[in-house]
Amino acid sequence: MTAVTTLARWAAETSDDHGENAYARARAGLIDTLACLVAGASDPAAISVHNTISEWGGGPATVAGTNTGRPAPWAALANGTAANALDYDDYDVPATSHPSAAILPALLALGEESGVSGRTLLDAYIVGIEVQMRLGEALNMSHFDKGFHSTATIGTLASAVACARLLGIDATATGNALAIATSLSAGFKSQLGTTAIHLHTGLAAHNGVLAAGLASAGATGSSETLDGEWGVLRLLADVDAPGFDGPLAKLGNPLAIEEFGLCVKP
Repeated sequence: MTAVTTLARWAAETSDDHGENAYARARAGLIDTLACLVAGASDPAAISVHNTISEWGGGPATVAGTNTGRPAPWAALANGTAANALDYDDYDVPATSHPSAAILPALLALGEESGVSGRTLLDAYIVGIEVQMRLGEALNMSHFDKGFHSTATIGTLASAVACARLLGIDATATGNALAIATSLSAGFKSQLGTTAIHLHTGLAAHNGVLAAGLASAGATGSSETLDGEWGVLRLLADVDAPGFDGPLAKLGNPLAIEEFGLCVKP
C-alpha cells in the first residue's frame, strides 16, 4: 500500500476507543485552542479575514468575534487564523508545527454545520493529530529546513483527514481527501513577520474542510501523492528526510497524542 492508502485506511477504520488519557489530552487541547481562538479574534490578522468573508454569505458555523454565522469553510478560515494570531497556540515537535490551530477550527466549523457530538469531534481531533505528527516524523526536519511552514503544509493534510473522519467517509474517500489536500497545501517561512503567517493556519483549516467535502462528493486524487515519483516526500523534502516506513508502522500504537503530546505555551 502507498502512504496515502495506509493513512486513509487507519484514519477511516480505527476504533474511537482511544482510551481516557488520549481523550483527556484532546479535551485539554480543545480548551487551550478555544481560548487562543477567542483571544485572537480581534487581532488584525483575524479582522482582515472577517472583512473579506463578510459578503460571502451566511451559514451555521460560528465565527469568533462576530455575531454572524458562516459556511463551514469560511468559519474555519477565520477561526484558524484567529487561533494562531497571538502565537500562543500549541505546537508539536515531530512536525514542527501548530497542529491544533490547523485542525480544530476545521472540525469545530464542520461539526457545528453537521451537528456531531463532542466525542465525535474529539475522536476526529485525535486522528488528525496522529496524521500531523506521523507526517512530521516522515518529512522533518528536511521539509522545515527547505523553508516550508509545516503548519500550512502538513497541517492542511492532517486537517483534511480529520474532517474526513468527522464526516464518517470510507477509506477510499478519505484517501482522496488526503490526496486532494496535497494540492491545496502551501506556505513558506518567508511569510514570518506578516499576517500571512497566521493566515496559514486558517488556510490549512479551510482547505481541510474543502478537501474532505470534495472527496465526500466523489472527487478523487492520486494515491501516490505522498510517496510516489512526484509526491510530497520527493518534492518537498530532501534525501535526508526519514521517510514514511517508520512513522506509518506505528500508526495508533502508541497514539501520537500520547507519545509526543501537545506543547502548550504558558
